[in-house]
Amino acid sequence: LSAHGVWALFSVTLLRNQGATVSCATGVRAYFVSQFGKYVPGKVWVIAIRVNMLGNIGTSRTAVGIASTYETVISMGAGALVGLLFSFFLEPAQRSISVISKSLTVSVSIYWVAPLAASPILLVGLNRFINRIRRWRNGSDAKQFPRVKLFMVLRGLAQASVGWLFMGGSFWCASRGLGLDLPYFDPEFFFRLVSLNAIAYVIG
Repeated sequence: LSAHGVWALFSVTLLRNQGATVSCATGVRAYFVSQFGKYVPGKVWVIAIRVNMLGNIGTSRTAVGIASTYETVISMGAGALVGLLFSFFLEPAQRSISVISKSLTVSVSIYWVAPLAASPILLVGLNRFINRIRRWRNGSDAKQFPRVKLFMVLRGLAQASVGWLFMGGSFWCASRGLGLDLPYFDPEFFFRLVSLNAIAYVIG
């Protein structure tokens, strides 16, 4: 709840950055309700639900959709970043994922998620590139897609990273609750769980 609370508050910040007049309660409620869309095939339902709930908040539905897309990409990028930063706490065997089938076993390094850590920044560049193409094709008065500045993305990566620390703590508590003999407090073990949980979540 704490982790998603951090991400929900950043989604409100992004909406306000796009010119929306939205209260904290309304934005957070839309964030949590939209999470149910994750359980429907096609993750776009998360964004669709949020756009429909926040369609009349002083900005366009396109801006709401773009803010929601950025929030999702930033939270996943932060997960990949945190997972990789704390991966040096992992055992060597934990730095690869084994994909097992009846006839073949393939080990894949966890480090292939590295491009996902850079995806929020690449999204800023893609947004600017598309707007430049629109100006080139339709003139200087061409309608521009709403933009999210690089500073806001970097702030989001920092804020979302705190959420991933909470997620690691949640994983720790749930594991102890299931009877696993884990240490009460061991920073090295905690950061190992943070890394494992973040990378598994992002890949999933």
